[in-house]
Amino acid sequence: MASRIPTTTPELLAMQLEQRATVILSMTANWSASQAMVELHPGGPSGQNTIQHLTEVTRTTLSALDLELPFHGPGESWPEWRARFESVSARLAEQVRNLTGTCLAKEPAIEILPEFKESLSTRHGFLMGHVFHLGYHSGQLGSIAAILSHSRPKKS
Repeated sequence: MASRIPTTTPELLAMQLEQRATVILSMTANWSASQAMVELHPGGPSGQNTIQHLTEVTRTTLSALDLELPFHGPGESWPEWRARFESVSARLAEQVRNLTGTCLAKEPAIEILPEFKESLSTRHGFLMGHVFHLGYHSGQLGSIAAILSHSRPKKS
């Protein structure tokens, strides 16, 4: 079944958010807690650190768009962090789909760091920055997945 072609900017952005979350969640679906702690390079980010970061920046994006934040929930384990990311990502995509052009043209509802004030001057710009940010970190997670696949014993 073919996907529906987006006809509005919010629909396109929501589809991009969903696609990136799907890639991230698919890549990390079978990771154990110890695999999630593998670092990209010595002293670098681990899969769990990256998922924690993406969960928090997705929550920040919901705040910047003045949208409803999901309940964070208790727990700090790898499966719980993955579930948090899945929940907050789904909530963001769902709510973005219903935004209007007027809403996207507004300034973000949070304070923007001075170095990003120009590039993130609208909620639309902030959201596009988040889509890019998810892509960047999915590359890091893909690199960790490659490290993990090389460290597994080969099946004969």
